[in-house]
Amino acid sequence: AYDVQSYCPEDNDRRFRVAGAPEPPVVQLPSADTFKSCAKSLSDCKGIILAVGPRARGAGKAIEELSEKLNAPIITSFDAKGIVDESHSNCLGVLGIFGSPGEEMAQKTIERADTIISFGLDVLNPFVACEDGIQIRTLIQCE
Repeated sequence: AYDVQSYCPEDNDRRFRVAGAPEPPVVQLPSADTFKSCAKSLSDCKGIILAVGPRARGAGKAIEELSEKLNAPIITSFDAKGIVDESHSNCLGVLGIFGSPGEEMAQKTIERADTIISFGLDVLNPFVACEDGIQIRTLIQCE
């Protein structure tokens, strides 16, 4: 039998793990200069979305700050719930399981976007592709 313990890291990411198992890796954040350079180059984009996946654990506050600087909405995958503060004014909620709409507003916002900045996202298609599976949005992938 396994002893399952819960833990809650500083950015509200609630997960369960087997006692004695190693902690999952924490994303190494880019420098502040990298964030500033990225924000400056994105000024010509018409619709930017920050898409957050489970490997962005530990980067919630930085993603929220970037969202504020870009005035860009944040949408998470189902398995990334809690990485960013869901009460944050730019957080639109969860896209859903396997791309099916979890929050209608999140889906409609993606349809209008031209650029996706992803952080630790495992499945990109629901964010960058049309229903036919063809990529129609610019992707900037941060790992």
